[in-house]
Amino acid sequence: TVEPLGALRRRVGEEHVVIAILAVPDFSAQSVADELVSAGIRAILNYSPVTIQVPEDVRVVGIDPVAALQTLTYYLAPELPHFPRRNGTSS
Repeated sequence: TVEPLGALRRRVGEEHVVIAILAVPDFSAQSVADELVSAGIRAILNYSPVTIQVPEDVRVVGIDPVAALQTLTYYLAPELPHFPRRNGTSS
């Protein structure tokens, strides 16, 4: 369910949520992280392209989705289709 940010505190409290996934643009990452911490979140999986600042008792793990996709495609490379190059040869 997607809900407005204004419902965050209520939902975190009702559902006893302690972990959040932060996947927002860089310009809003810190303010959303602040809201998460204020609502009671104790751990954040950060997909945002910035380092967020949180209190010492809140755990943050950053994920770079581009690097993760590159890793996945590397291991899948033998199974992926090979597309013709612009000069007409296949890769």
